[in-house]
Amino acid sequence: MRWPDAAAPCTSMIDRWVDGRNEGLGCEQRRQGVCSATLRFYRHGGAAVRGIVHRPTGDIMRSSLLAICISLVGVTALSAQEAVAIRTLPFSAARKAGNTLYVSGQVARTPDGADVKESVDAETRQVMENVGRVLEENGYTFDDVVRATVYLESIEDYHEMNKAYASFFKNGIFPARACVGGAEIVFDFKVEVSVIAYKEPDESE
Repeated sequence: MRWPDAAAPCTSMIDRWVDGRNEGLGCEQRRQGVCSATLRFYRHGGAAVRGIVHRPTGDIMRSSLLAICISLVGVTALSAQEAVAIRTLPFSAARKAGNTLYVSGQVARTPDGADVKESVDAETRQVMENVGRVLEENGYTFDDVVRATVYLESIEDYHEMNKAYASFFKNGIFPARACVGGAEIVFDFKVEVSVIAYKEPDESE
């Protein structure tokens, strides 16, 4: 980039694209040496903050390095947010209405945040363990499950999933169920299961 002479006005233009508009920004030199127009454009939560800053070249270099450092910090923070995203998603693990418990879809992520993806069998077992944990926390068991919905990334995994799934119903009485193949499951899992459980009212209460 060629800087203007010290005695000449600064006529450099910086184009900006904001809200679909293309506007030219110019500045008039007021310092000796060179004058630079720097466009700062930060996006945060969909909002844009813009400013024109007039400063010597040395300050510009320092500001540029600072901006790069801030950007890298932002990337690190985003990665950390993604790591705990499952803990902050806008739904409950389960909700109770009367004597009916509605359990949200469970995937093969352990309580300490590890993903189980060795096989469809291992993934299904971890999913069902997670379902069982939510049931137990709310005073229910697999014997109380009256409805289940299974989502599979590939319907070809149906039989392998079934073997692991069936082992969690010890009395051989299975809930009504639907199984959907070709599902795009969050975090690239292959299996997801949601259930509805019901308990008869306790006459003693």
